[in-house]
Amino acid sequence: MKIKLYNKLHFIADLLPISFYIRLTGQSKIFPFYHCVTNAPKPHLSALGYYRKRDQFVKDLIFFKNHYTSFTIPQMQQNKAASFHLSFDDGLSECYTEVFPLLLKERLTATFFINADFIDNKKMFIRHKISLLHVAAQSSAISRARLASKLACEDAQVCLRLLSLTNEQLVDELAKEVDIDFIAYLHTFKPYLTTLQIKEMSRSGMQIESHGKDHTDLTLVKDEEAIFQIKDCNLFLQNTLGAKPKYFAFPYGSDRVGNRVFDFLYKQEGLLGTFGVAGLKRDSEQRHIHRIPMEAGDISAESMLKFEYFYFMLKALVRKNVIHR
Repeated sequence: MKIKLYNKLHFIADLLPISFYIRLTGQSKIFPFYHCVTNAPKPHLSALGYYRKRDQFVKDLIFFKNHYTSFTIPQMQQNKAASFHLSFDDGLSECYTEVFPLLLKERLTATFFINADFIDNKKMFIRHKISLLHVAAQSSAISRARLASKLACEDAQVCLRLLSLTNEQLVDELAKEVDIDFIAYLHTFKPYLTTLQIKEMSRSGMQIESHGKDHTDLTLVKDEEAIFQIKDCNLFLQNTLGAKPKYFAFPYGSDRVGNRVFDFLYKQEGLLGTFGVAGLKRDSEQRHIHRIPMEAGDISAESMLKFEYFYFMLKALVRKNVIHR
């Protein structure tokens, strides 16, 4: 979420009802997305903020149901009313232990975009590794000093430097400096979904789709690597669920992804749609849908959505509310 802009403008956006924004913008379908729902984020999440507290998430569901109708992705072309579809990224275990029961209770469906390498806790996402290092730096002066030495920075800069890292080899080297064993953590905390959990969720009506092999940022790699990332996860899902994936959610967003990758997704893989994370925004590729991040601390779903509509209207004034490819 554009939090700095939200802090300046939300009091204006909050003045008008959701129904007004829907009518004025014509944006009747919304796609809120999350990563995790928990009141006690584990160390691999606690430094990142990629989670929603359980009570806040329940309030979100109540708000969505009061103002929108739930629909499944295949229904989105037929459904013309104000409607919503939930999705969850990265295949975290709380999707099964926390989210899944709540969705069943509320009679809602959702799509879960997973990364093949993390399922069954075979491997850890680099951002989750960094969160563990961040926790170590905050909790131990000795660990912080060791990390500072390795990163060639002052102790006070360590946490900020950690959050900016993208080199996984360096992250693994830093873990050795502070005696963090990622494999042991995976075995102990089991942060990701298992194959059995995925199958159960699928049988219960949840849609399981692709988020790439290992959450690589596809805007930063060559098209060949992006295609490999997609194919690998699609094959895993097909072997696991016995059906070819129909949708793909881009890790980190899709604004700079080349048309060759989109052509591969639609023409060769035969996908029906793809998803980004740009908030309430249109796209020149009509099969590509932008979702709204919902993990903005204690800000209510109503306030977040009103701001998204308001920001959409502001961008429309300067013709910036559509991504052209």
